[in-house]
Amino acid sequence: MKLFQARSRGVAPLIIGLAALIFGVLAIAISMAAPQIAQWLLGAFGGEQGVYFFLVEIPTADVNNPAVMTTPITNVFNLLRNIALVFFAVVLIIAGLYYALESFRLVSEGTAASIVTGSVFTALMIYLFLPIYNVTAALLNTLTSPSQGYILSPGMIQRLIECAVHAPPSGNFADQTIAFFMSVFFLVMVAVTLIAVAILGILRIFFIGAVVAIMPISLVLRLIPLTRRVAESFIDMLVGLMLSSLMSAIFLRFGYEVLNAG
Repeated sequence: MKLFQARSRGVAPLIIGLAALIFGVLAIAISMAAPQIAQWLLGAFGGEQGVYFFLVEIPTADVNNPAVMTTPITNVFNLLRNIALVFFAVVLIIAGLYYALESFRLVSEGTAASIVTGSVFTALMIYLFLPIYNVTAALLNTLTSPSQGYILSPGMIQRLIECAVHAPPSGNFADQTIAFFMSVFFLVMVAVTLIAVAILGILRIFFIGAVVAIMPISLVLRLIPLTRRVAESFIDMLVGLMLSSLMSAIFLRFGYEVLNAG
């Protein structure tokens, strides 16, 4: 029994040392191949254009230049536009009710008149909104597209990912060992980040398309004082999502410039 315990005590450090050696060899092998693995992961998500699509690009609804979200946006938008026109009858009834309440000074004067005058502007915007949105989205996509070379240029996103997992070859053994393990850590972080970019990118594109599609209803609800804040929150959401795409491209460009400066 004592002999068995002595052998166990001698084998345990050997197993631990062997496991550490195997782990170290695997870490070094992975770190050496980290740029190639990162490039493969980038290709799995559609390459640089795929990351741009998920993270920056704004979906358009131009039937003359159809994209992924064109058909869903235009179908729902046209459906809700017809429903919104029916809602105008309800808005006029509400305007008449507010006009009657103004006589009893229960609401501020001019509320009914503002609803009626706003209805004319809203009727125009229901038909002009989609073309205005398409022009704005196309302009922002032109400014941020790597193929256009204004804010982002071809290869910038790929360069950011490669630099994140690249282990510097210089330095002593301790520095190289730390760099090896850090490159493995950043490789895992790059993989997790790419997955998060894909998931959040799909949600971002979905929310932009959905808010654009329901805009006819939002514009009509904005005429009614009780629902004005809710409708304006959807409009603000669309503006914020479109500006966030521009800011994402600027942040990517800033990160690229920081890497080049270093």
